[in-house]
Amino acid sequence: TCVTGSAYIVECPTGEKLLLDYGLYQSNHPYEDFKINSKKPDFKPDELTAVFVSHAHADHLSRVPLLVKYGFTDNIYISDKMIDFLEPLLLDSAKIMERDSFMFSKKLGKNIEPLYNAEDVLNTLPHFRGVRYDDEIKITDNVSVVFTDAGHVFGSAQVSLFIKTPSNSIKKLSFTGDLG
Repeated sequence: TCVTGSAYIVECPTGEKLLLDYGLYQSNHPYEDFKINSKKPDFKPDELTAVFVSHAHADHLSRVPLLVKYGFTDNIYISDKMIDFLEPLLLDSAKIMERDSFMFSKKLGKNIEPLYNAEDVLNTLPHFRGVRYDDEIKITDNVSVVFTDAGHVFGSAQVSLFIKTPSNSIKKLSFTGDLG
C-alpha cells in the first residue's frame, strides 16, 4: 500500500490562491519518495494567500517547511489543538530528512541535501496560527475558514472554506483530510 502526499491548490475567482495540506509522499521506496518530495512545487509559494492543514500526519504536513524555504511568508492555519505538537513533530521530520540524505549520499557516492533541516522548521513555526473548532476566521475580504472536529486523530479538522464570488454569492468548499 502507499500513502501519497496530500496537497491541493484552490484558486479563487477573486485571485486568492489557497493550499490545503502539503504532506510527504510515502511508499515502500524511500529514495524514489525522496526524489518526488524534493521536487520544487509546481506553484509559486510566495503567491499563496494562505495554507490550511487538516491534521499533523507526515502525509498532510511534513512538506510545509519547504513552502517557507521557497518563499512563503503568510499564515498557515491548523487546529489549535495541534499547535503544541508541531515543533517536536517537524523537528523529528527534519532529523529523518537529514538521516535519509546522509544514507542516500553514502549509498550513491554523491552529496544529497536534506529536504529541510531544523533551522527551516524553526523559520516555519512562527507562520502557524491555531484555529479553534467552529470559529469562523476571516482570511481576506473574500475568504473565510471554519475548522470542525474530524475525529480522525486528536486535533484533526475538516476545513471549510467560504469563498465570495465576483457576483457576491458564497461558495463553500469542504476538505475532509483523511475522512472518505
